[in-house]
Amino acid sequence: MHLKKISFVLLSLVLSGNTYALSFTQPITIKTQKYNLHFKLAVTNTPKARALGLMFVKHLKVDHGMLFTYPREQVLSFWMKNTLIPLDILYLNSKKRIVDIQTMTPCRTDYCISYPSKEPAQYAIEINGELAKKLGIKKGDLVN
Repeated sequence: MHLKKISFVLLSLVLSGNTYALSFTQPITIKTQKYNLHFKLAVTNTPKARALGLMFVKHLKVDHGMLFTYPREQVLSFWMKNTLIPLDILYLNSKKRIVDIQTMTPCRTDYCISYPSKEPAQYAIEINGELAKKLGIKKGDLVN
């Protein structure tokens, strides 16, 4: 029932030609071995916001992304249903250290694979696909 309600809302947004407004206001810095990388993130800290994520977003600026927050460390899992662009997902533990990085591809079928974290995580950050590799972001890097 809950899934049907979310699907209806998303379908309504698509048919009306609107996408929900994202506010990229949370500045973060990822400290790699070579650089301090700066991003602006949209924050999702409610179940509804997490369910929508970056669905239907057609373009994401190179220095933008989305932060998913959870109340405690756990194995997190994401999928790419209705997501139009490839994304990298950075899983972070409670100390905001990257514990896993995966590149996710858009799903264009009814069955979408999931991308679970290899270690418990409390946060996840989505950025443009393949960007982590290009910028040298690695497991163990710290996010402020």
